[in-house]
Amino acid sequence: MSLSSDIKRVLEIFNATRDNALPYREFDKPPLRSPEMTYGREQEGSLPPGPPPAFGLQGLSGKSGSSSVFLPPPIRSRKVFRPLEAPQTAGREAEEWPGLKAAVSELIPALPSPPSKWPLLVLSSLAGGSGRSTLSSVLVTENARHGRPCLLIDLNETSIYPYLFMNFRQEESIRMGRSWTFHTYEPTGVPMVVVRPDPEELRGGEGSGALSRLRDEIVTQAAGIFGNTGHPDPFVLIDSPPMTRQDLQDSLRTSSILLSPIRPDLPSLVSVKDMEKNFERFEREENRYCERFYVLNRFIPDHPLHQDIYEIFRQILSRRLCPFVIPEDSTVELSQARGESLLDVFPETPAAISMVEVSRWMAGKLAG
Repeated sequence: MSLSSDIKRVLEIFNATRDNALPYREFDKPPLRSPEMTYGREQEGSLPPGPPPAFGLQGLSGKSGSSSVFLPPPIRSRKVFRPLEAPQTAGREAEEWPGLKAAVSELIPALPSPPSKWPLLVLSSLAGGSGRSTLSSVLVTENARHGRPCLLIDLNETSIYPYLFMNFRQEESIRMGRSWTFHTYEPTGVPMVVVRPDPEELRGGEGSGALSRLRDEIVTQAAGIFGNTGHPDPFVLIDSPPMTRQDLQDSLRTSSILLSPIRPDLPSLVSVKDMEKNFERFEREENRYCERFYVLNRFIPDHPLHQDIYEIFRQILSRRLCPFVIPEDSTVELSQARGESLLDVFPETPAAISMVEVSRWMAGKLAG
């Protein structure tokens, strides 16, 4: 089988250069421009000098070999700019721009202060039926009465807030898989937002910090909502069901204060004792103090057992026990049945007065 002429030529070149140590030569590449030539941001100068290029074009006559030479125009000096830095607008008086204002009227402005600075309180109980949700609703309503918006994060699987806030104008939506209910406290026009995440979202959190991550995500989403109301920074309340030891640690990393309503009975007394042991262990492990308070709820003043249990709580909890007790009061159930706020329909009852005092006492703790 004969070889083609191209293959023969390649073999001849290969045989002739097989013993050559340098079969090819790397040619030096000329620099694109002179290394000593530099260009500043506002500097003007000519490009590096060199002969003008000539482009050979076929002659207009179309005859073979005839060509005309095209010479480009002489290169003029130019400016070479670096990227501009951000303009400094601080201290400048804003102009009136009606067109700009109309264009951005639907945008949500940034929150004036970091969301992490919002006052935050975790409200949890040792067992169900201690009045945690009722107390939470009063704390939210009391803040709204004084002009402070509220963000209530409801972690209960079954919520009664739709009935506790039934008399307030509301609007419900689903955002990022969470239920957002917007209430408005009519006398002041202050918003009260209740957010209900999927219970599996918290339960399925891997490792510690699930509550902290959930709180940060919700507060970040709510920042634009509250930042656009013109009201002060909102009060954040997390209503959490009974917690495990890991949940307690996470809640105290999330908030500096935890409030737990307790009942004047033996199960609450035993649970408080175990909870305090967990807190002490956590303080030793984390080398930090856990701020927590307890409030005695559904207290009957003339009940001998309630009086004795209150005295035991006072001795073992000292300043952690709220100085105000919430008495047993049938108006709490009546307000829930009517779907109205306890503070609006029964403001002068013992339970309402006591819960308002607890709210003010906790406001002082958060501010301090």
